[in-house]
Amino acid sequence: MTTLKNNIELDDWVNKTLSKSVQSLAAKGVVESQLVEAKPSWVLPFTIMIGKIRESTTHARFLWFANSNELVHFAGEQVASTPREAARYFAMKWQIDSQKLQDDPTVDNVLADSLAEQSRSLLELVDADSLWAD
Repeated sequence: MTTLKNNIELDDWVNKTLSKSVQSLAAKGVVESQLVEAKPSWVLPFTIMIGKIRESTTHARFLWFANSNELVHFAGEQVASTPREAARYFAMKWQIDSQKLQDDPTVDNVLADSLAEQSRSLLELVDADSLWAD
C-alpha cells in the first residue's frame, strides 16, 4: 500500500513539475507554440528534473531544461548529449551566475548563495555514478 501511495505521489510530482516547466518556458517566450513535446529525461524525486522540450508544430530542435526549486532554466541541445551532461552544464552555469550575482552590489546575496548551493548539490549528484543509467 505504501509503495502504491509513493508511486502516485511521485507521478503527481513529475506531472506537476513538467507542467510548471512548460508554463514557465512559455511565459519566458522560449517556446511560442501551444503544442509542445516535453518529457523528463532524469529525475531526482521531489528535488530536480532534467528534461527536454520542443515545439511539436515546427519539429524544432529540442532544448534541455532543469527545474529545481520551482526555478526553470534552459539551454540548447548542443550543450549536452545526455541528461547527465545537461545536469553538469546547468550546475556550472549556476556556479557562474552565482558568482556574477555575488559581484553585483545591488543584488541580495541570498539569491547568489542559494544558486551556489544548488550548483554544489547538483555537481555532487552528477558525480554519483550510481544515479545515472549506463
